[in-house]
Amino acid sequence: MIYLEPMKNALSKAVNKNITPRAFAAAVVILCALRLFLTAWQKLYLCPEISMLDDELMYKFAQSIAAGEWLGEYGYLTLGKRALYAVWLALLNKLGVSVLFAGQLLAVGAALAASAALRPLIKNRLHRLVFFAVLLFSPNAYADFTLRVYRDSISSSVTLIFFACAAALVLRAGGERNRPIFLWGALAGLSFAASWLLREDAAWLLPFAALALVVSFIRVLKIRTKDAALKLSALAASVLVALAGIGAYCYMNYSRYGRFITSDLTSSEFTAAYGAMTRVVVPEEDRNPIVPVPASSRERLAEISPCFAELMPYLEADDFLRWQKDCGGGLIEYSGGGIYWALRNAASLAGYYESPETARAFFEKMADEINSAADAGLLGEVLPKRSGLNSPITSYYVAPTLETSVESLIRVVSYGSLRCDPENSVGSDLLLDEMEDFLNCACQRVSYGETSSPNANKLVFWAVSETAPVSALLLTESGEPIRCQTIASTAGDIYLDYLQGGEDLRYTAGARLTLYYESEEAPVLSLSAGDSALEIELSKTGEMSSPASEGGLTYMIEYCGEAGEPYNEYGFLELWLYRLMRLICWLYRPLGILLFTAGAAAFARFVIALIKKRIPRPQAGAFALVCGFLTMAALRIGMMSFADVSAFGLGVYTMYLAAVYPLITLWEFGSIALWVHSQERV
Repeated sequence: MIYLEPMKNALSKAVNKNITPRAFAAAVVILCALRLFLTAWQKLYLCPEISMLDDELMYKFAQSIAAGEWLGEYGYLTLGKRALYAVWLALLNKLGVSVLFAGQLLAVGAALAASAALRPLIKNRLHRLVFFAVLLFSPNAYADFTLRVYRDSISSSVTLIFFACAAALVLRAGGERNRPIFLWGALAGLSFAASWLLREDAAWLLPFAALALVVSFIRVLKIRTKDAALKLSALAASVLVALAGIGAYCYMNYSRYGRFITSDLTSSEFTAAYGAMTRVVVPEEDRNPIVPVPASSRERLAEISPCFAELMPYLEADDFLRWQKDCGGGLIEYSGGGIYWALRNAASLAGYYESPETARAFFEKMADEINSAADAGLLGEVLPKRSGLNSPITSYYVAPTLETSVESLIRVVSYGSLRCDPENSVGSDLLLDEMEDFLNCACQRVSYGETSSPNANKLVFWAVSETAPVSALLLTESGEPIRCQTIASTAGDIYLDYLQGGEDLRYTAGARLTLYYESEEAPVLSLSAGDSALEIELSKTGEMSSPASEGGLTYMIEYCGEAGEPYNEYGFLELWLYRLMRLICWLYRPLGILLFTAGAAAFARFVIALIKKRIPRPQAGAFALVCGFLTMAALRIGMMSFADVSAFGLGVYTMYLAAVYPLITLWEFGSIALWVHSQERV
């Protein structure tokens, strides 16, 4: 063993090596510049036709906000999601800043905040630089889901800023001369409010926020430094700023819609109504893990609730298939992630979303009807009274939730399934051009080259009617039908346009059609819906800049011309940067496993030494903080795993785990730092 002593000393010297503050600052600047350059050529993935509840909804909100109309006309989607991301998009539009560049700048800022926050814990500047670099270049911060126009593109960065600021408060609560602590407190409140207003599930942050406040408060009172009053005011500022930010958003909803709430999806009356619906115990033969309210339950609910019975004609209609999915085994049903949107859509068609108050009163009444009937025994065996948007937590979900949680943890630790290049955007060129202009950023889209057939053509259009779905035919000038390949889209953007205008138009699903055909002459487009019919001479109409209405039909020709062979075109630098991103993703897989193993070993050794009282004066605040990082990562994984097995059935979806990646990194480096400090004190 004596021969290993020089190697051990050399390793210890290398590990404990430090750098000067100037070298640290220079390295940080260089790394930030490289990081921003790496993602400078990324392009958006726009999918307006297929992201009605997600990307397109936020984009429409942003357009309304930019026009000074807040979230637009009231409908069942208007207050359905917390829309701070739409405020972010509108702000960037006014500033003329690219949405992708702003998102990456926010990610860099989050890494900087985390590095600065953990300075009292990771004191060695070289170690802190490594920690910063791992966070900065983590592929989850520029993965493909961050290229969408959706809140998850920035939510993990905002969440990381919150955790960093809360950690800064804990670590500085007992130190001397901490003048910047007030800024940490204000930023903690601001980032908490932002996280709360970005996603409906932000309540998972509350345990950590409470832990940070309690531990910080105890440390301030226990140590009683000269600037204790300043530290207490910083803690108060974190709470007040958070409440002020959330309150300001609620006030905007109140001033426009008369309700002081963040969302009427998470409001007490709607969660009570949905919770009441899920009290019905589903028979074994009808049970499906992601279908909380199957057809058999809906029939029983309609028998005892007049309010729910009013919705049944809509819920069981064929055109409501937009809210259903294949739930396994070929069963087309409402999943847990679709049933509450279908419920709101049905209430809208029944006339209960004329105002926020009529919607509130309707769902409040429905909840009372179902709960009263359940308590009176009219529904047979039922679960206890509950409120919420999730499925009831029962033993039925324990095993699959644990299995998915383990799979999710492995996926996060190994950085599995992360890719950083966008898919091709989905939508007409006219619509994509409009979105690019508003977002100040180019999107990834298919290019078209020459075809082998000189007569290969493509027509992209949409048409809707208030009375029935629209049928379309291509005809020659003499009236003969032309053979063509037809591709229909969900046309979610068209539906939202009508909905924001105050009209819940039912027959928009599949309204946009792409027709591929061969013809030497410009054809005639024949449209019909019920008693309405219309013929459009494409040679005279051509592409349109706005919709037209005629004969009871509204239509728009978005493209009419040569089809072309599709291909993807990349610039030289763009191509090599994407290849570099793939290489980084590949390198992070073994790095992630190595760091997790080191963090777990350090954490375990620290806990064992603490139990055996080998650590005279443990860093109580830092230890609570590190435990908090691990607990919050586990909580997020458990939440998302339960949501998947009980509502979505998508499997491990990295976008919903985006906040876990930096949390695991915080825990790993925090654990290692704790162990190193404990050895220094022995």
